[in-house]
Amino acid sequence: MNNREHAFLWLTLIAALLLSISGFMLRTSNEGMNKTVVAVADYQLFEKSAQSSSVSIDQVLADLKDSGVKTIAVKETTLRAVAARGDAYIATFADFTNAARTWQPEVWTAVNQLPDLDEISPANLVVAVDKPETASFLRERLGNRFADGQIINFQSGGIEYFIIKAELEPLEKSKTTNIKESDVQLGFEESILEKLKSKGFAIVLRWQSRSSGYNGPADR
Repeated sequence: MNNREHAFLWLTLIAALLLSISGFMLRTSNEGMNKTVVAVADYQLFEKSAQSSSVSIDQVLADLKDSGVKTIAVKETTLRAVAARGDAYIATFADFTNAARTWQPEVWTAVNQLPDLDEISPANLVVAVDKPETASFLRERLGNRFADGQIINFQSGGIEYFIIKAELEPLEKSKTTNIKESDVQLGFEESILEKLKSKGFAIVLRWQSRSSGYNGPADR
């Protein structure tokens, strides 16, 4: 990493840390007198900073630990979050079928063989993944989240597809359109929690609620 990249990374990390400190100040007391404030860094915020700086999240975590940060907050993962980091592609069924019909005839053939095709709404979401570990994670979490028949799962050309036949709740506004996008909460990713624990960090779980999007921190 050259000096310019290193300086940019640290500016990004400092800004992110200031934001996370302002958002998460956990106060503990001992007999009402001995009070301390613990700074908690937001994992997803630093992960985005690392991606934009082309630096590994492991390096960022090492730098945070060297700077004295001992506690990391982790939010529940959503479909949009998985897509944002490049592990999945999300489209409406209408856009997906239009693209498949035009550019991917083998996928279009597989779609036409799906049962109850006419029951899929054009607005239903389609998720495409090419990483086996991501596909396994989505099979488990989507299977737990939805009823039988609401998830259609098939493979074509080395890609695994998930069609969600359910009306989804909009969770967060898109940064580009400022419109709330349909999303699915997938719970916490054990791989992230295990990584943080192996590096010696304490973990604060940030539970998401469907109404407010945040239910407060919980120690882990």
